[in-house]
Amino acid sequence: MPACFLGVMIVFGCLSFVPVAGQERMPWPGSAPEGRLERKLDPLQVQSILDSLNEESQKQYSEDFIVKYYLDLGPLNRVQVNPQLWKRLSLSERRQLGNRFAKAFKGTGLLFCQFFAGDALVGKVKSDPIRGGLKFELAN
Repeated sequence: MPACFLGVMIVFGCLSFVPVAGQERMPWPGSAPEGRLERKLDPLQVQSILDSLNEESQKQYSEDFIVKYYLDLGPLNRVQVNPQLWKRLSLSERRQLGNRFAKAFKGTGLLFCQFFAGDALVGKVKSDPIRGGLKFELAN
């Protein structure tokens, strides 16, 4: 009996050292974001795009459009728009600025971004699977 037990232990011990093909490369089920676009935006690229948008806004409205943005949690997902400027704009001007923002980030990997004026959510840019690219929507 002890010899049989010892034999079984040796067999299991040897089997534990046998490598399993592809074991190292297999992700945990549900953990791999297959098919998702996960590009991180380059902070210099973001700054350049926002500077360009603010230059256009300065020419048209004499004020910056974007006053703050957040990159600390990954991709650009939140911007603070100038609340005084936002109040003065008509709905069509707001849409126009939001659409400019969306077009400026086309092809960068940006998938979603919220617009805040002060503490209020005033709009968002999100990917448009039907037309491709990004689209801007005003908040309700």
